Amino acid sequence: MDVPHAGQAQTLAHVSKVALSRLGCVARRWVCAGVLGSFFSSGASLGAAPAPDWVWLLSDYAPFALRQGPLAGQGYAQRMLAEVLWPALPQHRHAISWVSSGRLLAELDQQPASCALLLRKTAQRAAQWHYSRALIRHWPVGMVLRRSDLEDGLLQWSSPSDRGEIELARFLAAGRVVGVIGDRVHGALVDELLARHPEQRRKNRLVNANRAMFGMVSRRHGVDATLAYSFELSHYQLTEPPGVGAEALVWMPLAELRESQLGFVACAASPQGQAHVAAVDDLLAQPGVRERLQLLYEAWLAPMERQRLQALRQQMGARFWQE
Repeated sequence: MDVPHAGQAQTLAHVSKVALSRLGCVARRWVCAGVLGSFFSSGASLGAAPAPDWVWLLSDYAPFALRQGPLAGQGYAQRMLAEVLWPALPQHRHAISWVSSGRLLAELDQQPASCALLLRKTAQRAAQWHYSRALIRHWPVGMVLRRSDLEDGLLQWSSPSDRGEIELARFLAAGRVVGVIGDRVHGALVDELLARHPEQRRKNRLVNANRAMFGMVSRRHGVDATLAYSFELSHYQLTEPPGVGAEALVWMPLAELRESQLGFVACAASPQGQAHVAAVDDLLAQPGVRERLQLLYEAWLAPMERQRLQALRQQMGARFWQE
């Protein structure tokens, strides 16, 4: 994967302003105000209104979901719900339940009407919950580390076939500690490497886990690097004030993760969850739905990454959203 360039933050700022201007009144009412989600997550009463029958679990993975600041409600997951999924499924009473990254999977087990957006799929997870067809195709995570460390250790950690990539296996073999954000599934090879080095793996399962982990890396607080998406670092650098160390971080692709990946809706292993998945699958079969979801994700990518993904879509054709 291409390393994001210096102009990516400016691109994201422009994209975010354009996206905000394009939100309709319905989207602003649901996403920016977040009335239903706020009431539901706080346990407040909605008076005589019936209880929600479809609960969407969201965690504060910026910019997956944005709850505060000038871009509140503009997370691409929030826009997928407000602009595509909810309007197309008006027969349901939707609500957002905000949960920490450490509680999301547990809530999916405990709330029979719940679903999680863009949850990665594994054989174990597929046996535990109901999964929809793929919503989007996306680029994998890479490694975020301090620029000074990268300059010192690039030859030692990089792939011999490509000096623009970091080999996680070499990084771990050098005794380095890697931060893991929540309960993310990264890819079979990467997850197997991390499982073989539990003493070099640090998990953060709290609220704002990715931003917290970036701060730990920049401050050298117990971790040497973390695994995250390129645009997560770009958003962090765009929104953090100068002097906190965000500008000292750099994103690098991993040699073990060169292929694109798929994101799904995962729903509770219950009759309600099964029905929700069936409704999502029916919606995804309609022309243009996946294209709209894909564009909301791609709006956060750097131009080079977006162009490469669009070229891949042209190359793959109908297989682009297939497993």
